[in-house]
Amino acid sequence: MAVIRIAAILKPSKMADIWRLFGWLAPFPSLARNRTMVLSLTNMATNFMCASRTSGRVPHRATLTPLLLKYKRKLTCIPVDEVYLIPELNPEYIVLLVSGATASIGLDKSARITAGEKVLITAAAGGAGHIAVQWAKAAGCYVIGTCSTEEKEKVLKELGCDRVINYKKEDLAEVLRKEYQSGIDVIWETIGGQVFETCIKNIANRGRIVIVGGISSYKSEDSFMPKLDLSFLPELLLFKSAAVLGFRRAAYRECFASYFKFLSESLQKGDLKTIIDNGEKPAGNEFFGMEGIIKGVEHLHTGKSIGKVIARLY
Repeated sequence: MAVIRIAAILKPSKMADIWRLFGWLAPFPSLARNRTMVLSLTNMATNFMCASRTSGRVPHRATLTPLLLKYKRKLTCIPVDEVYLIPELNPEYIVLLVSGATASIGLDKSARITAGEKVLITAAAGGAGHIAVQWAKAAGCYVIGTCSTEEKEKVLKELGCDRVINYKKEDLAEVLRKEYQSGIDVIWETIGGQVFETCIKNIANRGRIVIVGGISSYKSEDSFMPKLDLSFLPELLLFKSAAVLGFRRAAYRECFASYFKFLSESLQKGDLKTIIDNGEKPAGNEFFGMEGIIKGVEHLHTGKSIGKVIARLY
């Protein structure tokens, strides 16, 4: 789930206007040493972000404009390499930050998908799942997506899934065994428990199963990940030359900027579709404020959410 703080990073042509508006930034020493930084101003519902370089000349603090003093407590300095340029104020870019990066980097760097492979995406209509479906299709893969409702089935078909398995209507193990007898090349696994066991038993020779999460036990007080008896696993992996890998986006920080840029461009060109669930459709009201965050999390765990669940703070 993402908590949105609406932000736009202004283009370089707008920098001069920002500096003229706020004057010198003497109270913030890090901005006065020729370091590329970000200035974030939160004023009511408006949050503008810009990136530029200071001149290096540090004027006396008395030269600060009254406006800067007024908003002094609302200014935050952030290293420019920790933010991304976006062309407009659009919450769809929030989807790309975590869910988009998780799906794209995970499928490329960990799963190492290639054209022609059969790729199974569990929880395919979720925040990362719906991006993973599109990423795998764009790579030329045959994509299988699992979901739990007819509405999600429709969404996944529209996104390009070659086969949608609604596990409320069909038995996942039976479908995989009968329809994919040679196994699945890549499995993007986010559910855990029995689903993980079913998936690993249907892995293809030289297949890869990437563990991204364990949704089935997130509400459990005992463990973050489901406990399983996997005594059969070493032998299975050996004879199939298969692999089980874990994936955490944080381990691939060097990929963030380039992948975000590509995802953003794909979104702008219409090659990528993002789906946002902000509460308006299921609940009739937007997830807003701190209470909205709680409702958003609760909604996420009902299994009814589609796409990325977001809440707006202000």
